[in-house]
Formats: sequence, structure tokens, C-alpha cells
Amino acid sequence: MANPNAVTARRVPVVNDATLDGKPAKEYKFSVNEVDRVVVKVQTGPQPVAKELLVTTPKGTTGFTPIRQAINLGFVDDDKSPVTSFSLAFKLRIRYTKDDLTVAGGAGKLKLAYYAGGKWTVLACTTEPDDPKDAYSEGYLLVSQANWPADPPVAVGQ
Repeated sequence: MANPNAVTARRVPVVNDATLDGKPAKEYKFSVNEVDRVVVKVQTGPQPVAKELLVTTPKGTTGFTPIRQAINLGFVDDDKSPVTSFSLAFKLRIRYTKDDLTVAGGAGKLKLAYYAGGKWTVLACTTEPDDPKDAYSEGYLLVSQANWPADPPVAVGQ
């Protein structure tokens, strides 16, 4: 049953054709709220879906303290069955903000993690600057993953 207090993505994603490591792919752009923009680039086939954010962000675990949830991201196939592994790693791009930088103490201290199995799993990520005209964003955290839990919340943290 859906949680009536949960926050959901406001819009269905904008979908564009793309390439991923030289192969056909789709790019899905989610607007979770006025600040959070999430871009997922995945091989043709599995489709990313934005699920409800948790009402309360789980507390940090060793090596990660969440600042905020960015998206609750899952992947499904044509039959709507969960997809958790990919023959070609998908790319995830999540916006970070001035507030994130202030809390973390700089872009070099920002981390991205998903919550599954009662713990946060930190993802290897890089940063990319954003368009200076964007009032909400300072840049993006970039991740490439070949395996993913069914539908974990993803958070920006330190």
C-alpha cells in the first residue's frame, strides 16, 4: 500500500534516445522536485522508475551520513519485473546543491549511496560542474553501476 505521506516524483521522466559506451540506450530525466534532477542512462530494455521517497531518511551507517534523499530508483523490464543486473552498466547523474556542499564541506567530500538490507552502500562516484546559470545546482554526482537492488532510496551525503 502506498504511503500517503511519501514524496513522489512530480513528473514522468523525459525520455530521449542516447548511446551508452557506443551502444543504443535511453536517457531518462526525472524531476523529483524543484531542486532534484536525476538522469539515468541505461541500455535499451530495462526502464528506470521513480518510486516514493521514504518519509524518514534512514540514519547513517559506517562511512556514510545522508544529507538528503534524491530519488528512490528501481528498474523494470517489459513485464514490470524488477531488473537488478545489467550487461552494460547504467549511468546515474544526480544534482548536488549549495546546501549539500555546505553540509559536506565541499564537493570532494560528497558521496552517493543507496539504502538496502538495512545499510547504506556508498557508490564510487565522480563530480561534474553544472551550468552556472542554474540557480539550484552546483554540479552533478556521476555513477556507473552494473548491479542494483530492486528499488532502493538513493541519497546525497558525506
